[in-house]
Amino acid sequence: AFVTQGCVIDGEVKNSVLFTGAKVAAGAKVIDSVLMPGSEVEEGAVVQRALVADDIKIGKNAVVGSADSEHIELVSKNVKGAE
Repeated sequence: AFVTQGCVIDGEVKNSVLFTGAKVAAGAKVIDSVLMPGSEVEEGAVVQRALVADDIKIGKNAVVGSADSEHIELVSKNVKGAE
């Protein structure tokens, strides 16, 4: 795990900003996004062009946002992952 400024990064992060306590699990991707404090992206999830609010959990293998969207998606509630 790559740990910096209280963030734990096991997945892939590109062109993104992570605040203190954000977590990106193994196999997860965060691209062109912002993870607010305490937010968590679980294994295999993909977050693109999204702002994930404080303490929000993106579940396993969930997909949030879209690479070709003109807008940044605001994620303000937990996203359930695939079982």
